Amino acid sequence: MAPHVNDTTLRTGKSTTPRDSGEIDVAGWVCQARYPVLTWFEDDVRAIEAPWAFEYVRASLVPCLLAHGYEVPTAPGPREFADRWRTDAAFDPYALVGEAAGDRARAAARCPAPETVLEGAG
Repeated sequence: MAPHVNDTTLRTGKSTTPRDSGEIDVAGWVCQARYPVLTWFEDDVRAIEAPWAFEYVRASLVPCLLAHGYEVPTAPGPREFADRWRTDAAFDPYALVGEAAGDRARAAARCPAPETVLEGAG
């Protein structure tokens, strides 16, 4: 496919496609600002993800962390877990893994967070 050529391209030698000039990025930001994700959609996704994530944390992640010698904070019940899922107040199973910079990364590499598993499934 030939590159986009217009008068500006001919004068400057630089491509001025919408992608090159950032117009597409700006249009995307404007659209997202004008039409944010609807809360009902977020609630629907949370209703599907949170119960699975709770069970994953309880049955897989916590045992994995413990098997690798990490301390794990006490997880909340399913209702509180779901209410806080994907918020700043969400349960952090890695909160006690260590203070060194790489401790959290090592723990997460050995025992992936539910968000990582969900994003990898997409």
